[in-house]
Amino acid sequence: MSNKDMSNKDMSNKDMSNLGDPYRKDRNSSGGGIIIYICKFIQAKPRPDLDFDNEALWLEINFPSQKLLLCVVYRQPSNNNTFWDKFHESIENALSYSPNFVITGDVNVDFLTHYSHKIFDIMRLNGLKNIINEPTRFCATRQSLLDPILVSDSCDVYDSHVIQIDRTSSDRDETIIFLNNLTRSKNSTTYKRMICDYRNADFDKCIELIATFDWESRINAENSMDQNCKNFTNKFLEYINDCIPQKEVTLRPNDKIWFNSDLRREIRKRDRLHKQARRSNGIPDLNKYKKQRNHVNILKRYTKDQFYLNANSLLDEFACGNCKSYWSVMKKLVKTSGNSTHITQLKNEDNE
Repeated sequence: MSNKDMSNKDMSNKDMSNLGDPYRKDRNSSGGGIIIYICKFIQAKPRPDLDFDNEALWLEINFPSQKLLLCVVYRQPSNNNTFWDKFHESIENALSYSPNFVITGDVNVDFLTHYSHKIFDIMRLNGLKNIINEPTRFCATRQSLLDPILVSDSCDVYDSHVIQIDRTSSDRDETIIFLNNLTRSKNSTTYKRMICDYRNADFDKCIELIATFDWESRINAENSMDQNCKNFTNKFLEYINDCIPQKEVTLRPNDKIWFNSDLRREIRKRDRLHKQARRSNGIPDLNKYKKQRNHVNILKRYTKDQFYLNANSLLDEFACGNCKSYWSVMKKLVKTSGNSTHITQLKNEDNE
């Protein structure tokens, strides 16, 4: 992909046929334009309804389980606030169609220094993040990051980095991004699991039952150690199940690890308002959807920050010798489809 390498308007698509059929927008004056190359094995189509400027190009790329919107944009330094208003409106329209999109190009804003620029407000409102953190343009006196890659929150970024270019050829480096799970069919399966409801447990009763039972007779009732172990386990679990109630929870493997029930509820409300706005095509319904969407984006950032703050505090406790904090973190990070009841058999060096 490129945004300024088309200085020769007479250059034909055949000159670049080995890279696949390109999508291009030529500038009506000297200086270039923008262009996107797509592999011929990938289904893509232009989305002119999302374009907002002469030098902005949106594509819809179809994968087996989802759609990805890709935008390449170039902003001239002389462009005023009108550009950013159109840019924001285009992103809102893209979000109403698909939660997965990537924006790349040259916006002529230094992401290393201009933290108060309007583009950062647009990113916060729409749940976008820049995944490039290194300079991309090199001058004699300074280095700048003018070529970000903005991704929506739902994109699973595997890797991203800057590709160094020979300075005799260009004063800019190139950027690259890798996304996960685009070609894999999405698993929408959810499953139920019974968990212990410790908040409503009667621990006093449990302690009393365990303390007053004759465990000696239980573990010596049989000649077989395995059978005695089973007898002990069955009786112990009987008391546990009697004193600690259980509740059913729904596990969603596709959810991010920091999702919680409050966020899921607001997302469902957002999706309902989105469907209603698309059906009615009315301004009031569209405004309700946009308000809820912005609320969800803010809630996502807050929930994610709180999750990692909590995880960091648990790891600090583990460093101080609290082993329970380690398993608390593991429980948050690992999702399994069921409980394991198999106990690994211990063997000595002779495999006995």
